Amino acid sequence: MKTKLLSISLITALAFGTGCEKSLIDDGELEFGSRNYMMRFDYNFNGLPLRNDSIITLGIDINFKLEEVNFLISNAFGTRLVGDSVYSENMFTWTTLKETDYLIGNLPISQYNGPLGFTFGLDTLNNFLPPSNFERSVLAQPGMYLDPIRGYRFIRVKGIAYDPLKPFEEGPTLPFDYVVAGSQFAYTVSEPRSFVLEVGRTVVYTATIDVGSLFDGLNPVDVRMIASDPLNATDFARAETMANAFKARGFSFN
Repeated sequence: MKTKLLSISLITALAFGTGCEKSLIDDGELEFGSRNYMMRFDYNFNGLPLRNDSIITLGIDINFKLEEVNFLISNAFGTRLVGDSVYSENMFTWTTLKETDYLIGNLPISQYNGPLGFTFGLDTLNNFLPPSNFERSVLAQPGMYLDPIRGYRFIRVKGIAYDPLKPFEEGPTLPFDYVVAGSQFAYTVSEPRSFVLEVGRTVVYTATIDVGSLFDGLNPVDVRMIASDPLNATDFARAETMANAFKARGFSFN
């Protein structure tokens, strides 16, 4: 399906992220608390740079704007030279399109050589713990925890579509809201990396997130709500489609 992005801003050359750096060690000014592992995301839609004010066209007559695209990140980890993997426990990050740089975990001072990565979503244990177990965490924020069956949301796509019967006459008028939740959809990504992490330093890696993958097989004009409801076979299948498409082509390390 052909995709076209138009910007309603006068400035069209700027895109999210840097897109040119594979990795770097930055100084400690970027640290947030004890976190020293940063991911820098470059957002696009089917390969085209994505902006907050982009109007996205799917096919011929499906036009929409994105208001929010969020991902929940957990279990940041690295592999030390001695061969063991170290995890950042109980450190969670909720991303938005408005920011590119996120401190997602804390790694011990050491030399690393092996898989470095993190998880989109939560493991089974954390996914079903109540928000009271995560005070002062993003998991305790309103709306993150859905219910004891689904647990926490970890992908959310919210926007507003133009009515094909009234194209661009009144602006977008059809809201849509998609949520992927449940530990069965969690997705761990990793890439071999070699670096030395020293005191007061932050390791930074870049990656690309293709938001267009979340719309594979979905039309926001016809499908206005996805809630990952396991009691609704159609709704759950749509959430599964989103999760599988994101796994297939939605993320790549640079």
